[in-house]
Amino acid sequence: MHQKPLEEFHDAKNSDVTIAPGRILKVGFDFGANTSVVLASSGKENIGLESDVMPTVVGYPKPGVLAGILPESKPYYCGDEALRHKMHLNLKWPMERKGILADLDAARDFVTFVRTIVDREGDKGLWAVVGSPANAPADKLKELRRSVGHAFSRILILPEPFLAAVGLRDDSRLEDPAYRDPTRASLVVDIGAGTTDFCVVQGFYPTPNELISIAKGGNDIDLLLYTALKKKYPDMNLSALAVRRLKELHSFVGPPPRPVVIGVMMEGKARKIDVTEEIRQACESIVDDVVDSVVELISRTESEAIGDIMSNIVFVGGGCLIRGICEVVERRLHNQGYTEAHVSQTADYKRPVARGALKTANTVRDDQWQVPG
Repeated sequence: MHQKPLEEFHDAKNSDVTIAPGRILKVGFDFGANTSVVLASSGKENIGLESDVMPTVVGYPKPGVLAGILPESKPYYCGDEALRHKMHLNLKWPMERKGILADLDAARDFVTFVRTIVDREGDKGLWAVVGSPANAPADKLKELRRSVGHAFSRILILPEPFLAAVGLRDDSRLEDPAYRDPTRASLVVDIGAGTTDFCVVQGFYPTPNELISIAKGGNDIDLLLYTALKKKYPDMNLSALAVRRLKELHSFVGPPPRPVVIGVMMEGKARKIDVTEEIRQACESIVDDVVDSVVELISRTESEAIGDIMSNIVFVGGGCLIRGICEVVERRLHNQGYTEAHVSQTADYKRPVARGALKTANTVRDDQWQVPG
């Protein structure tokens, strides 16, 4: 199996432009559908940021908002600040449910906000590695590059599940014979809000044959749960954001750990309703697709590598918080004859992609960066 050169992963010409003098900051950016993560370093040490994890949302003031209602007179508000003032803002989520750009203007405003988090003085050159869904089409990569290019002086776009594997690697343990290096032999499953991405990692940059992305993720689970609850309880007064929080608190597959009973307002009265089955069905909607995609990737893998890869399947992303998902997927793989399959999840599910992006930013050659056009 040949090594894929890094240059093939991006969709703009490499630069031979002389690096401008001054301080360069390297950035790892996970531009997610619901949540984004940004990490940065000066090359020698990581930079402590006030907030490295933020909701991917932009809020624009509603017409007629009275003076003094919003904390400052700004054209837009981003992240947690936008959600705090959502009553007086029109919220825009730059990414669609399927993990692709839905609103280029909102995306640019959000990325500008991200830049200010990293470089408050606005006097640094930022070189950013940005994650993208696995095997994203060329036109979608072009849109992504357009949305981030104005904020960063150099960019490189790489598949999110591969970056996650790099981010999960513990460099301090590489000499430990008992350590399972995820960049040497693993199958990474990144269950995000808009997509679920899969990557077989074998010590080099993956080919398209080693990547799969399915247009299903946490947002689809939210929609299924919201639809099921509205059908069963038409008078239920829960917003889409409230349903998302409900899923994040109580999501599970398989046998329920306990009944899920919540308080809601219906027809002006407080009621208790049992939503256990609705949550289970919504969360299990993704399991078959995950199992099928793992099996499909394994079918493309050279036979002598299958055992090592199947024994190191790692879940990252918000979806790995679904209780029981590792056990259910592992059991279904065993039932299909993959008895060596072992599925685990990472403790820090939010940062592997951004951490891998930052590690990559600190190691790639200068001539491998793109200059945004």
